[in-house]
Amino acid sequence: MTGCHSISRRSLLHAAGATVAFCARPSWAQRSAHWPDHPVRLIVPYPAGGSTDVLFRVLAERLQDRLGQPFVVENRAGASGNVGIDAVAKSTPDGYTIGAATVGHFSINKFLIAKMPYDAEKDLIAPSLIYELPNVAVVAAQHVPAKTLDEFIAWAKARPNGISIGSPGPGTTPHLSGVLFAAHTGRLPPLA
Repeated sequence: MTGCHSISRRSLLHAAGATVAFCARPSWAQRSAHWPDHPVRLIVPYPAGGSTDVLFRVLAERLQDRLGQPFVVENRAGASGNVGIDAVAKSTPDGYTIGAATVGHFSINKFLIAKMPYDAEKDLIAPSLIYELPNVAVVAAQHVPAKTLDEFIAWAKARPNGISIGSPGPGTTPHLSGVLFAAHTGRLPPLA
């Protein structure tokens, strides 16, 4: 895959349909032939306004339109997303709590956090890939004179106090991408 991958309305609706189709298979769905018959919680383990939150709000709207029940987005941020995903892992397995897990919750956090509140392999199941989200580095055009990646690297290396990056938290892919970028660019000053 090259370049930016955007999500079309069609692919989002297809993903929503795949999620709904999967959700109809588990044993809890067989006990309730009319799932959902009351509101469904979609837990986003990050603050409101981020990419995961926005994507799940669009998904919630589409699922609500398609299934006739409210799909309520609940932001439960903290601990690199572990607060929200732990709530999903410990919820009643009845199909009424769905989490917006990322690669960090399944494969990164367990290597970075000594005491995980859940075991991703035992406590979670990933029924569907809802979206793919690339990490993109951006800078403020009015503050950084660089127009190319090489110019940016030279500018960053010349900064006496290093540079700062923003990310959703330690161990998230934007954070790790920044650390990897610093490591591959030949000893950038420490990331602040």
